Amino acid sequence: MVPQDETQDVKTHYPVVFAHNSQSSSVTGLADAEWWPPLSQDGNTTPDALLLFIPGNPGLVEFYTEFLEHLHRAFNKAGTRLAILVRGHIGHAPSLPTENSAWTVGLDSQVTSAIELYDSARDSFGPNTKIILAGHSVGSWIVAQVMHARPNTASGAILLFPTVSNIASTPNGRKLSWLFHRPIPTIVSNLSRLLTFPPFSAIPYILPYLSKFSDYPPDQLGAIKALVTSPHVVYSALTMAHDEMQTIGSLGNAPSTVQATCERERSRIYACFAAKDEWVGDEVSGVMEMLDRHRVIVRDDDVPHAFCIITFSTSMQTINELPVEVLSRIFVLGEGVQRGPRAIGLPYVGFQDLVVQVCRHWKEVAISTPELWTYIFISRPPPHLHAQLYVSRSGTLPLHIDLDMRTPFIKPLHPLHESEQAERALQALDFIEKIGGTRDRWGSLIILSKALFTVISIYSFFTRTPTPALQFVSIKWKARSNITDDEEDLGHQEFLFSGTSLAHSPQRPQLRHVEFSGLPKYFMFDCHSPMVSNLTRFTFICSETMSLPSHEELSGVLSASPRLEHLSVDMRAARHHFAGLESGPASIASLQIRLPLLRSFLLNTSHLHQWSLHLLQIVDAPGVQYLNINTDHGFSKSTPNELCQYLAKGRVNEALQCHTTIIDNTPGSRPIFPHLKHLNVERMTQNTQDISLIFAAFPTVTHVTFGGFGALAFYEHVECLPNASHFTYIEDDTVDLPVILELPGCRASHGVISTFVWCTDLPEELCTYLGLEDGGIYHPGSDRHYRSPPGFPVDHLIVRQIAQEPLYLGDSDEEVLAALDDEDNDLGFDVDELIIMDEEGQEEWDSEDDVGDLE
Repeated sequence: MVPQDETQDVKTHYPVVFAHNSQSSSVTGLADAEWWPPLSQDGNTTPDALLLFIPGNPGLVEFYTEFLEHLHRAFNKAGTRLAILVRGHIGHAPSLPTENSAWTVGLDSQVTSAIELYDSARDSFGPNTKIILAGHSVGSWIVAQVMHARPNTASGAILLFPTVSNIASTPNGRKLSWLFHRPIPTIVSNLSRLLTFPPFSAIPYILPYLSKFSDYPPDQLGAIKALVTSPHVVYSALTMAHDEMQTIGSLGNAPSTVQATCERERSRIYACFAAKDEWVGDEVSGVMEMLDRHRVIVRDDDVPHAFCIITFSTSMQTINELPVEVLSRIFVLGEGVQRGPRAIGLPYVGFQDLVVQVCRHWKEVAISTPELWTYIFISRPPPHLHAQLYVSRSGTLPLHIDLDMRTPFIKPLHPLHESEQAERALQALDFIEKIGGTRDRWGSLIILSKALFTVISIYSFFTRTPTPALQFVSIKWKARSNITDDEEDLGHQEFLFSGTSLAHSPQRPQLRHVEFSGLPKYFMFDCHSPMVSNLTRFTFICSETMSLPSHEELSGVLSASPRLEHLSVDMRAARHHFAGLESGPASIASLQIRLPLLRSFLLNTSHLHQWSLHLLQIVDAPGVQYLNINTDHGFSKSTPNELCQYLAKGRVNEALQCHTTIIDNTPGSRPIFPHLKHLNVERMTQNTQDISLIFAAFPTVTHVTFGGFGALAFYEHVECLPNASHFTYIEDDTVDLPVILELPGCRASHGVISTFVWCTDLPEELCTYLGLEDGGIYHPGSDRHYRSPPGFPVDHLIVRQIAQEPLYLGDSDEEVLAALDDEDNDLGFDVDELIIMDEEGQEEWDSEDDVGDLE
């Protein structure tokens, strides 16, 4: 994606071009796009979320710029760094040069190009940026196809006036389908040429005087004029419409996959229909059955199918003219993005707490949107007025409980009085139940505590009764290193006494995602059976104790979740004198489990290279496409040579091997992940030899992410990764700038670098050093896109700013609060001085009508 020559307008967006290449399973052509970088006041240049918008037909981005401009302002005004990219369809841009092949880009190819766009966005922005898909009309159908091709990866989807089923049977489909059959598109496109010659050239200029177009904004009128005078756009739009009539049939039928996709991801998809839409007809009820009904809006006014062609202005008044349902969905997505890492010890201020302060209209919309109030974060002792307000506004929806029980929560209790801490935590949960947040409504539960007894008490509390809505559990124990072993021994008896587990059962039929961080192994496996099962995502971060799971225990846990899609194992906290038990091929064979759906695998081996090797021998997952691996091992003398060799040769004739003595010329030997496409070695920072071995193991990789040592390893072995064309470099101080600048040239004889994402905390200095012109486009949070930059031979360079190290790095609450609280005689502010202003600059804090007392 590269900027066009046009300079940026006075708004917050600018035009770019997305070039699709001619690789296998790809399409060739240019698509115009419009890019809104996030607005940021704190210097953080990474977007919280990226909205990818797919237009209807015709796919002209100009139809949507005003609408998306206000969407962008609404998000960023409420504190979420939102970036937006709307990309037109290939062959639908009047201003771009078009090859003859682009005239025949049909619906299937547009879907392929949209998947390419989505993959490119994921590769460019990484896992920390949430991607929200949105589509209008047939763009909604394309969004469903993207989600089908990349299941469970998008953070959300918005379908606006979607045409996703039986389009040929709708009123407009029956009336207009003749127009899309050959040779009509050819005739009509040739007739459009006449509009460029007198006297017919006057016709586009009388459009504003026709009643149908009299209310259209100038930008949209300009787009229509360009459309009707561009033969290739007319032809592309009509032939694509013909494909729509032939392809978009009944829900669930081939080649439509809308029903399966929507039912699988119904919790992340929202749809908005018009009260009367001639392109939809009677299909609304079918879509409502696929999705949760409270996520489907049917408007009761006269908003048209082409909703985007209306007049907007930049005033707050017209921002509020956005449909209430759309504004509500914006708030819901924004609130979800705001969850996650937060400043230690600071009062929690959610997205919803901010939007109710903007104006009365936003406040009314927010309060009437129960999805905004389902996240209950408690990090302070009672009274929990904040939680009470949220639960009262959440209706009957599933709740997401987040208990952060560090120092601010337990004060003034003594840190070692664990029974008192546990009692306070249980009182908080009991309070939530009494105000309407009963356990049968809990959709997710996050627990963080330094006291293992508290963790076990909460675990017993919520597992001994049914939690039918529970889908996600995350438990983290931040152990005190000096008494870790004693706590674990005492906790084991308490845990056994509780007699409960998270294994799949009628009590928890929906639990699919579990994260265990720093917990003893008995949370995961007892002497008889796994304590978790039937998962699709599992994260295990080992504890600092000697209580590490054996391979037999891990095999039992993984075999209990045969549909696992994402697995993360982190052994960095393991003590250096722990090496694990050696296992022979015979015992390994008996423990092997097949995970055919596993697509993402994160492995931190630390010094446990042999232990990790046995894990790889146990997990038979040939479908893994994303591997994030780190074999750094501190001061250990252990080396990962054998592990790396197994990565490269451990599968013979499709069978995962139980031994490592596989010679290079073994017939049929290949990598254990033969379909791997994405490799991330960013965290490997000790030596280049280990990284080179991993590079050599996976010739199928197309996308690579590395830091300084990875860049050096690739510089020394540019012949590795022969299929890689997309590189992401996380800048650090371990490699000199000239080395990076020489990489593309050194690589040229082995393959072209298509995209190089350079992540730096000083993008302006880098651009100046490279002699790159910015074109006057500087936005906090925006990437800089350059096509074939001089002196750096790559097709596409993206310079991305990454956040600098936070000002306060203390891991304890006391350290952070001491830095922030001016009652400690420092220069910081007092957390009690937080005041939110209303839209007129007046202090506004009403515990009943607004957000209540912060905890």
